Amino acid sequence: DRNRAFLEAAVTLHRAGRVPAGAYLLDLGTMTENARLMSAEAARLGLDLLAMTKQIGRNPPALDALRAGGVDRFVAVDMACAPPPDPRAARAARSPTGATVLAPMGQESTFFCGIRRD
Repeated sequence: DRNRAFLEAAVTLHRAGRVPAGAYLLDLGTMTENARLMSAEAARLGLDLLAMTKQIGRNPPALDALRAGGVDRFVAVDMACAPPPDPRAARAARSPTGATVLAPMGQESTFFCGIRRD
């Protein structure tokens, strides 16, 4: 019952074939509220808060929702040397990003070919 209307809309869109393969739906309002709660608690505890965008990529509306909730730093996890789906997205969202890669054991040398900040 957290956001029944969102879930019902998602099901309706999916059943109607309106959600493309590989797509995901985000509840931006809930993301903003969750970011607000986490930001307040991090501030209370004197902690730095960074949003891990591994699951959402560099999605400007999602980053904007997190920023509206008080998160102002983001970490993007990508495979080394793999271009993001839209390299302008982080800049469009005016978001500082970092890159971190967890390479499979024994394959580390093939994963690190340079880190670039956009």
